[in-house]
Order: sequence, then structure tokens, then C-alpha cells
Amino acid sequence: IPLAIAGIQVAYNQDIKCISANAKGISNRYLFYALKALEPAISAMLETTGIGAGKLATDRLKALPIPVLAEDARAKVTSFADCIYGKISLNAKLNGYLEELVSLMFDHLIGSCTETVPFSTYATISSGKRPPIKSPNYTDECVFPLFGATSQMGYTSEYLTDEKLLVIGRVGTHGVVQRVSGKAWPSDNTLVIRSEHYETASQLLQRVDYSSLNRGSTQPLITQGDLKAYEVPFINTASLERFENKSSQLMALYDHNSSESANLTKLRDTLLPRLLSGEIDVSGVAF
Repeated sequence: IPLAIAGIQVAYNQDIKCISANAKGISNRYLFYALKALEPAISAMLETTGIGAGKLATDRLKALPIPVLAEDARAKVTSFADCIYGKISLNAKLNGYLEELVSLMFDHLIGSCTETVPFSTYATISSGKRPPIKSPNYTDECVFPLFGATSQMGYTSEYLTDEKLLVIGRVGTHGVVQRVSGKAWPSDNTLVIRSEHYETASQLLQRVDYSSLNRGSTQPLITQGDLKAYEVPFINTASLERFENKSSQLMALYDHNSSESANLTKLRDTLLPRLLSGEIDVSGVAF
């Protein structure tokens, strides 16, 4: 169940539950953080509809016990959580600016290009592999998106180690470029792109017309061969190196921000339940 605070006035339909605190001294932000801490309990309340969708009954949500700390503790927990959420939000905004800046730089770079070459000029392409079913050895440190699915999964593997890769969906979802660094195991529904011109390959992938490569009848499907042969702008060596040098520095900051946000998310998810339950006492903390 996704939880969010509306920053502006909004309209909402029957699929959304709008919650507003009505107890004296309980802010909407404190209530939001309390609900985040209770996510496992809320998930356990889900029912299944006739079409297989998840449903959260309003009366059960109304009856959900909300932990209420002392007023001073509520203010400190809210301020602490605000700092974490604020930094995650700031990182997301910074990364948006970085992506836009690199994209504009690349558009300027290819604006004067008049020749085209196959995409394989800049990268090698291989298919992902199906993880072993018998002993997946799941680990939180090895996670990658399964494109076209709603979940994520990870497997310890020696298939990919200490590499910077680009992964795109081969079946179903196209056009989403996933940056992968370190150990990972992209599924057999993905294509794995390796390139010494990492940022160039990333930008080119985002400009591929995947609809022109679709071979699927019931759902979109692209092949290695078609992507390898796809014509992209030819960039001379000097211009390519200048772009790679500038963009790699910017995207290194992007990766740092992403890593920091992932760590902050883990910190938030670990601390919030303990803070809201009173397991961690903040009464004596100066904040």
C-alpha cells in the first residue's frame, strides 16, 4: 500500500483513502510516519477482491491502533523522520537535474551528427540468464529490477561481478534503462549491455525507437540482433571522449546520491518502527 503526503490540493477517486488527523496534538506528518512504521500490519489487513486485486477495508483501517508518544517525543520523531525524508527527496531532485543536464549535453553532441552506425559500434549486447531455481541464495545486497514485473528479486551469483552494466527489458517493458554496478543477475527477460562508452550507450538506449524493433504478437519483444543493428548517430572519437569525461563525473554523483538514498531508506525503515513503539527513547535527545 503506497503511502504519501499530498503537498498540494488534490482530487482522489474510490481507489484512494484520504486520511487526516483529527486528534488534538497529532499532526498529519506524525500520523504519516506512524502509518509507515505500521506498514507490515497494514499489508496483513489486505483482502483480495474478485478480480484478484488487493483491497484495504476502511473500517479495518479506522480500527488500526496508532502509537501515540508523548508530545515532546512526537515532535522529535517527526523532526528526525523529516530530515531523512527531506534528504531522500533532495537526492531525487538532484538526480533529476543531473539526468536532464547529461541528456541536454548529449542532445547537443548528436545535433550535428550526419552519419549513422549500428548500435553494436558502441556496445556489446547479451541476454540475461535465468537464476538457478534449486538454490537461489537470496540476498538483499544483490537486487535488480525484473522489467515488466512489479517485484524485485536478487540472487548471489558469479555471473556478473564488479562491472558497470546497462540492463533493459527484452520482453514487455522497453525503454527503461537500469544502471547496474557490482554483483547482479539480470533475468532472461532482459538484455545486458556492456560498453567502455558507458554514458554514451546509456543515452543512446534512451533514444531507441523500441516500437520499430517489436517482434512480439501478444506482448512487445526485442532481440539482441535487432538492437545490435539499430542505427544510431556516429560520434567522432574526440567528441565522444569529451562527453564521456564530463558525463561520467556527473553520473558518479548521481550514483552516489542513489546509494545514499538507498541507505537512508533502510535506516528509515529500521528506525521508524522502533521510534514509534518507544523501543528507542528520544525523550532525552536534544533535537
